[in-house]
Amino acid sequence: MSGLDAIHGFCLEQPHQVKEDIFRPRALAGTLVTSERFARFAARHALTNMRLTPTEQFVWDPLGREPDRLD
Repeated sequence: MSGLDAIHGFCLEQPHQVKEDIFRPRALAGTLVTSERFARFAARHALTNMRLTPTEQFVWDPLGREPDRLD
């Protein structure tokens, strides 16, 4: 991820069927990504102590720059 200043949403390409419902993407250290199936499971069982954010709304912006100001 050399050269990136911020991430404002992302999507995953799925070349084959992924069986894991929770995984750590290599490029997003310290971030866990879950499947929609896990999100439904968490809601159904009232799991707490987590914040699930849809990938299209995910923001990593350590410099505090706005999306329209990114070069």
